[in-house]
Amino acid sequence: MKKRGMAIVLAAAVIGMSVIAGSSTTVRAADEAGIRAFVTRMYEVCLVREPEEAGLNDWSNRLATGQELGADTAFGFIFSEEFRNLNLCNEHYVDSMYAAFFDREGDAAGKADWLGQLNGGATRGHIMTGFVNSQEFANLCAAYGIAQGSGDWSADDIPVNGTCAICERNGRIEATSEMRAFVERLYTCCLERSAEEDGLNDWSRALASGAEGSEVASGFIFSQEYKKKDASDTQYVLMLYRTMLVLSCE
Repeated sequence: MKKRGMAIVLAAAVIGMSVIAGSSTTVRAADEAGIRAFVTRMYEVCLVREPEEAGLNDWSNRLATGQELGADTAFGFIFSEEFRNLNLCNEHYVDSMYAAFFDREGDAAGKADWLGQLNGGATRGHIMTGFVNSQEFANLCAAYGIAQGSGDWSADDIPVNGTCAICERNGRIEATSEMRAFVERLYTCCLERSAEEDGLNDWSRALASGAEGSEVASGFIFSQEYKKKDASDTQYVLMLYRTMLVLSCE
């Protein structure tokens, strides 16, 4: 421990002298601006607010000194108490992943796949892992002069205890019995099982908030659960007939 402490002290001294001497180890103004812009963006996109000065400085310093990489910062924001308290529903959680780490809205097929995984039991940490380890996030980090880093948070989850903050803010209407019946039918016809309550509620709320029936159906058809069935071409076509043409699912 003493050797480690001495090494840290010496490293700090070397960094201090290099800054004074104008060495290349000094964080350039352009780098610092990019880092602060990256951190500011994380506050705005993930927490939906402007950063406080202390938080902005702390995260920026960690990135500038290499204590944290882009992936570490992502985990820090997404698994923060403030983000957890938003109680985002699955749909808006996936939306936040696209916005935070891809800087865009989700494409229909991609979003349906992520939603399908969540509704099938995947953890929110698993979903974040897919986004953070992607090439799109690497490109975003590079644009701000940040090293991407990597990680696996599949064992971590975020419990939802209460109303989704975005749904509440948008005044989302409640799902009708017809919407719930539509979703239940997709579970029966496509996945050949009964709906679990969480998945039924989430897909029904998605319909209530404006999602199209085709988008929800895609979430089932392109879900990991359905892919694992390894259906033959004939089985796949029969499933489409049953699901899309209001034929009996028996």
